[in-house]
Amino acid sequence: MTQENLVVCTKCGVVNRLPPNRNSAEAQCGKCGARLFSGVPQDIDAANFDRQIGRGSLPVLVDVWAPWCGPCKMMAPAY
Repeated sequence: MTQENLVVCTKCGVVNRLPPNRNSAEAQCGKCGARLFSGVPQDIDAANFDRQIGRGSLPVLVDVWAPWCGPCKMMAPAY
């Protein structure tokens, strides 16, 4: 038996079940209809971050950035 992945929508915060045989490029949120995987980084707030980490079952890559951070400003064009 294969286990479904839990994916948190970055737009509305709803937890969606994604079967392992489903094409993730076409996956949409069951509540708001937003694409679950956009292929680009997403800006999220603290509440959505906690939900992503606490409820989602997929790995999350985090890039922490601040406008006052010198190294952040230097590296921003590369990302």
